[in-house]
Amino acid sequence: MSVSCSKSRRAGFTLLEMMVAMVVVVFAMMIIVEAMSNVQGIWVRTRSKVREYEQGRAALDTLALRASRATLNIRTELEEKLDEMELNRESDLHFVSGPASELLKSGQFVSHAIFFQAPMGYAGASTDERTGAEAPEYDLLPDVLNAWGYFVEFDENPVKTPSFLSQNLSTKSKRHRFRLMEFRQPAHELDLFATDGQQPPRTKLSKMSDQDQLYEWFTKALTEDGDLAARRCAVVAENVLAMIVTVQSPQEADSTMRGGATSKEESIAPDYLFDSRRHQWQGDTLGERTRHRLPPMLRFTAIVLDEIQWSGMTDSEAMNQGSALRGRVGSLFRSAASFQTDIAVITGELNRRKLRHQVVTTTVVLPGGRWMEEERFR
Repeated sequence: MSVSCSKSRRAGFTLLEMMVAMVVVVFAMMIIVEAMSNVQGIWVRTRSKVREYEQGRAALDTLALRASRATLNIRTELEEKLDEMELNRESDLHFVSGPASELLKSGQFVSHAIFFQAPMGYAGASTDERTGAEAPEYDLLPDVLNAWGYFVEFDENPVKTPSFLSQNLSTKSKRHRFRLMEFRQPAHELDLFATDGQQPPRTKLSKMSDQDQLYEWFTKALTEDGDLAARRCAVVAENVLAMIVTVQSPQEADSTMRGGATSKEESIAPDYLFDSRRHQWQGDTLGERTRHRLPPMLRFTAIVLDEIQWSGMTDSEAMNQGSALRGRVGSLFRSAASFQTDIAVITGELNRRKLRHQVVTTTVVLPGGRWMEEERFR
């Protein structure tokens, strides 16, 4: 009988040991799974940050490269004022940058925009009257002049899925995103040199005194309904929440690098709006100072969002999130003096909404924006 009791005790101890071992194994597996989950989370966040930075940097590099080629082809002409002859800067072209609400009155546009002319060599295509087919124009002129520009808008995916693919997709997302867009007008559509036939002849923009009319050379195509080709646009980068264009004179750049404040006398775009034809619709000191001039320096700042988070949202969630952010950004970046404060506000809002993001900045010097030799024509 004692033998059977000892056997039952050993069996009981063995069963208890097995249960303890199983509990230890379960706890060990839970710890391993938790560690792996943490490592995976860190890897996803790190990868997202790298992708955000790469997308933002690539977008800003494109902006800097294109904007550095901007030109106004400035000339000096004699103009009679109060029975006196004065030398004034003149140009047939136009450079403008600033809040999208000022430049583009309607649409899903966000933050800032910039538009200019540059020798991009984009020939485009037009319809051959004889055959009806599209044929390239000016394809032998590699440096032909084009109208160019950049802006941010929030909308569904403008790139349409081919019909043979869309028919097989049971649930097709509209992919509402913030996108950095590029406006590129073919050379044969650039009509800024057209004259009115009077003597002396005047070009298209020179006789306009209304701000909205001055901007029609880019707003007319952008505000039309249609695909990317009809709007003369292409997508540069997705998930760019905002593009802030800060115009700086050399004095402003020096003050910023020293950490000091910029005085009103130094600022040439205190409200972010820089218009080389500002003197035509607002004849103040700033308008005369920037008359037919390119800005010496441009600072581009991009706020880039995480695609992984946005791809996990439903269409309604993306629309609601995007509309709220669009309204928040729209209330900021109105005064260049408040740039750092506005950046802190929008990053705080993104952190509150738990949206991963990166802020990327670059500065470009415009070779055509040298002002020193022209100060006598102020």
